[in-house]
Amino acid sequence: MQQSYKIGRITAAQIDRAYLLVNRVAPKLDLDAWRAFCREILAQKRQAIDRDDIVIAVNPAGYVQGLCSHAVRNHPFHGRILDVSIFVVTSAADEAGIAGSLLDHLKDLARQDACNTIRIWTLGQNDWSRPLRDRQIDQPDHGVLMIPVAA
Repeated sequence: MQQSYKIGRITAAQIDRAYLLVNRVAPKLDLDAWRAFCREILAQKRQAIDRDDIVIAVNPAGYVQGLCSHAVRNHPFHGRILDVSIFVVTSAADEAGIAGSLLDHLKDLARQDACNTIRIWTLGQNDWSRPLRDRQIDQPDHGVLMIPVAA
């Protein structure tokens, strides 16, 4: 069931609702730490290199169904990349549609920011609390690499 999702930067009103998704992949992250992380992001008017941003996917009913945390970074091997440290989707009916909408948005961001590659972190048995704290950009084993092709 393909739906239309609104993809955009998280707003202050969506922080607590988005925590329900983040908590599934970062159970050690408490709500206060999540709020602080989001407020710091929202305080930035313009997205600078090495500064995280958060985009969410909202369904037509207004429910947050997907979330990405990303930043433009300079990688020692891949050059300028869009580094996606958190990518989470939840849906009983359309995980592929939500993931596809988020990936399309990330590809657009990568092209706009002249990124050579998109890296989506895959952490295996770990949870995503660590990427919120640590910025280990040069780790070659963290993630799946994608090349954003021209539209």
